[in-house]
Amino acid sequence: MTQHSHGSRAHSADRTQRSHRTPWETDTLSGNQAFEREEFEKASVFYSSALHHARLAVAEAWNGRSGVAQMAAAIMVISTSNAARNALASDRPELIVQEFRAAIEIFLQALESTRAHEALQEACLQHLPKLISNIMTINSEMETSTPELIELAARGQTAAMQHWRSSAR
Repeated sequence: MTQHSHGSRAHSADRTQRSHRTPWETDTLSGNQAFEREEFEKASVFYSSALHHARLAVAEAWNGRSGVAQMAAAIMVISTSNAARNALASDRPELIVQEFRAAIEIFLQALESTRAHEALQEACLQHLPKLISNIMTINSEMETSTPELIELAARGQTAAMQHWRSSAR
């Protein structure tokens, strides 16, 4: 009886922890579990949903919602990288390029737009090197190097340099 009671409390505590997770966290963790089980189609669904939540967070940060910019840029990098890694495991290189292109475009728009909130610009600038690093890492793990990925990384680096130069003035 004591074991059952202990198990119920543990189960209840686990449920409470899960209820405090954001939809992005839930989808990311579920995607990671599916990925580890090599259920790549299932992981793809969860990672796509996590990317959707990341894009919503970027939109909130774009509009100046207080305190979400750092988190938004970080989860965009994580979500994009998870989706790309899953596409690599699924042997779908076209999706790798598509996911990274979308993320780079979002970051570049934030950096180049005068309408984007300054906190989001700073967050994108801070997280852009990790996104570029992930692009190059995935590219090196592919059977054949993809020039489009190298071009995306170069575009990101160029945009960062231009932003740093203009903000130094």
